Amino acid sequence: MTARVQKLREKLGSLSRSLMLGSILVFPRFRLAKQEADERIVLVVRKHPVVLLWRIVLAVLELLLGFFIIYILTSGVLGVFGHISKTISLSLYLINLMFFVTTLWTSYLTWYYDLVIVTTTRIVDMDFKNILAMRWTEARLAKIEDVTIGAAGLLSALFDMGNLFLQTAGSRDEFEIRNIPRPLKVQSIIMELVSSLRRR
Repeated sequence: MTARVQKLREKLGSLSRSLMLGSILVFPRFRLAKQEADERIVLVVRKHPVVLLWRIVLAVLELLLGFFIIYILTSGVLGVFGHISKTISLSLYLINLMFFVTTLWTSYLTWYYDLVIVTTTRIVDMDFKNILAMRWTEARLAKIEDVTIGAAGLLSALFDMGNLFLQTAGSRDEFEIRNIPRPLKVQSIIMELVSSLRRR
């Protein structure tokens, strides 16, 4: 292990243990599919867990609204369908529950696989839209000119969450990473890696 990587490991200390659900992993024990020989993964960053919590709250509200609408339609309260069989009524409730579980599962998968990976040579942004659609964008650390933070709103202030904007020299002007936890810490790590590459 190089002295530079060892120094970073000591500096990061307990960063990964300070966040729930593994939003930030420091020096994880896995490799990228096309990882270079001398490249080490320094950070894996997911969106802040509050983003996942918000999706769960919306899914629960949709479930309750669905149950309420099914109750109104099947109980004959408004006389829409009159009293229909309990089998059909139960089937509608189960379908609503199935949609709820599917929404929760896809929300979790989207959160879990939507990653930013910071290595000793590059930053990889994996945008996971769904099981069939994924976008992989990367920026070389050597080409990064500036890293700025954007945070707005009450949630950002309460949960130490923000957006990172990486200015690169090249065809892609700006590289945007949204809703990450501890943006100041992530920014300082990226800047340290960039300056370390330039000192070589």
